[in-house]
Amino acid sequence: MNANETKHTPGPWIADGSCRVQGPIGHGYDICRLVSVPFHVNTASTEANARLIAAAPDMLAACKAAHARYVSMWGELASGSPTGDELAALASAIALAEGGAE
Repeated sequence: MNANETKHTPGPWIADGSCRVQGPIGHGYDICRLVSVPFHVNTASTEANARLIAAAPDMLAACKAAHARYVSMWGELASGSPTGDELAALASAIALAEGGAE
């Protein structure tokens, strides 16, 4: 698998308002279903979690783009500087999303 391939279901994902996150439009399957306690009660926080999960593919793409931009402008910077810390945070988030080390 090359660096541009992903293991996750490609986006866009949508939160449908019933605590479900669905895959690409037209594919008609769930990425996940969220439940709250007591079960089958949709709460504001459960719906907020569904929206956050649905945004994951877009956020991952944005993190990758920002990381690539930082590296192209400044190279790999040492941690401790504001930009170096931001670059490390982006790299960590990308690795976490892709199943790598935190």
